[in-house]
Amino acid sequence: MKAWTPTIVLLVLPVIWVLSASAAFGGFSVDLAGHLWMGWHASREALTTTTLLAAPDGLDLMPVLGGWLDVWLVGRLHALGVPLESAYNVVIGLYLVVAGIGGTVLARAADVRLPFAVLAGLLLQCDGFMLEHLMGGRPEQVGLGFVALALGVAGLTWKDRLHPAWCGVLGALVLFVSWELSLLTVLALVWMTPWMLPAKGERAAVARRMGVAAGVALAVAGWWVVVFLLRTGAVRDADEGTFALETARRASVGLLSWFGPGTVRPGWLVLGSLVLLRGRAGLGVAVGLALTLLLALGPGPGLFGPSPGSWGPFVWMQEVPVLGWFHWPDRLLAVWSLAACVCAARLADRLAARHVAMAVGAAVVLVGTSLAEQRARWPHGVFRIEPQAHAQVLAAGEGVILDLPIQADPVHHLDYMLLQVTHQRPIVFNMVLSHLSDEQLADRVAGDPVLAWFAALQEPRQPEPPDWQDADLDGLRADGVTTIVLHARGWPRDRHDLAVDALSAVLGPPETDRDGGVRRWAVAP
Repeated sequence: MKAWTPTIVLLVLPVIWVLSASAAFGGFSVDLAGHLWMGWHASREALTTTTLLAAPDGLDLMPVLGGWLDVWLVGRLHALGVPLESAYNVVIGLYLVVAGIGGTVLARAADVRLPFAVLAGLLLQCDGFMLEHLMGGRPEQVGLGFVALALGVAGLTWKDRLHPAWCGVLGALVLFVSWELSLLTVLALVWMTPWMLPAKGERAAVARRMGVAAGVALAVAGWWVVVFLLRTGAVRDADEGTFALETARRASVGLLSWFGPGTVRPGWLVLGSLVLLRGRAGLGVAVGLALTLLLALGPGPGLFGPSPGSWGPFVWMQEVPVLGWFHWPDRLLAVWSLAACVCAARLADRLAARHVAMAVGAAVVLVGTSLAEQRARWPHGVFRIEPQAHAQVLAAGEGVILDLPIQADPVHHLDYMLLQVTHQRPIVFNMVLSHLSDEQLADRVAGDPVLAWFAALQEPRQPEPPDWQDADLDGLRADGVTTIVLHARGWPRDRHDLAVDALSAVLGPPETDRDGGVRRWAVAP
């Protein structure tokens, strides 16, 4: 136990950050708001399905989630009475602790002595990639520490310093943290294997250990992979066309701009430690890093950003089944963060062999520089779900709420979802994201006169005012709808006014909140 005492420092930053946050980490974003809603939902229903959205039929959430563990943990904490934002922050803090442990274990697998391996953990906790995604509300990417832990344990298993079952369990755990990071973990292991082959006499033993680890990982998570692929494949095309291309283009990096100030690269001194890569394994890491940077340039590689056309290696990667669902070239640079923190720890370890004072100074400079470069991303709580007055009014009612307008813009869908966290009633709206298709929901909208007209109201050509009768609301009544809510935000004023007139003609004048941003109609049985 005493040998691991230095790792206590890995608790310092996460605890400080969590205790000092008075709201959820990050500012408002689609990702953060979505994760908060998912955590709230997981405290009430099954993790990967919901009837709280798209009531009464419900919706499959499994293809929507990038990772499941953080949502489940937030849901469990919230169900125990922990406020939603606090539950989210605690889980983020846990992920940061794992980042510290993961960085330490990865450095230990690279034969760095423990006190300096802890330095790798500290640098990973302060890494630009980690903090950028933390403040952007993407916990599944903050789960990079689980990748470091899995790769480190794999390295220790390879050297016969740890039981292979641990390698399998921790490798499987990465899948539940983030399916994207699990792909990255598998690719990293496959890539590095040829570069790390031992002498012929030892290969059989290594193969047995890694075979046991792979078998355990398959037993723990194999069934989940099959279910995820089947359920996601049912609503997601293998080739997502222009959506995938444009999303990837926005998430590309420039060859030179990534190394400039203000980016999410590791600190300069930390990054410079990569020069320590030596030997066959070091060459494999160096070539792998170069390939990830090439892929991170996206569909149209350029010096300062994507160039016109789609000719880069990333396009070829997206043609591989399942890999085509990965749209974020810049996230491939996560492996630079892992390699850099380990190399920096090795630098301090080597200096210690010559002079302890030099090693301590190097550690202070490395951590200090990393903190200074990431100061704009220093974790702090900004976003909180405020209990709006009209949500309190809705909470007093019963039945399903139809939120309007119907639109594919996820930012405005979040108006409905965050409002639901307060009123806690089931809601109906067309949650078919631009890269997903749900025929049941689409048919439901097309087959209902009210929903179909509101869907047409989102099209460029404005439809004629409807002539609804009371019977036209029977479909909504059959679905349990007792309240219609019309939001002013998210569409042109003239179409909003047309919608108000159409609903008022069949349901009478609405109740209106103070600022006129939300109108409500009661639907009689």
